[in-house]
Amino acid sequence: NESQRNPSIVILTSKNRSEIQYIIQNKINDSKNTKIIYRNGDPTSINDLNKLSLNQARSIIILASEIKNPDVRIIKTILAIRNNPRQNAINFHIVAELKERINLEAARVAGFY
Repeated sequence: NESQRNPSIVILTSKNRSEIQYIIQNKINDSKNTKIIYRNGDPTSINDLNKLSLNQARSIIILASEIKNPDVRIIKTILAIRNNPRQNAINFHIVAELKERINLEAARVAGFY
């Protein structure tokens, strides 16, 4: 992001904002000119996704949560992003973490990649 003008990373999580902020700050020593923004909400909710200005995103990264069968939540999040009525043209890449190989095949068949 160093070559970008006013770069930012927005993190949407249902976890405690302070906890996530602490984890990120301990992993990233110097964010240089990148602003990190924390938003609280449900990644599968279109209303919460609208807080993120997805139309301005270059990339979207979706990490698996620590729940039973997190792939369902990942796929619901991708569907919410792709079916958002406020979405313009898709100008971003989506990278998602899936835990089960069988779900990777289902994602391919659904046209996710």
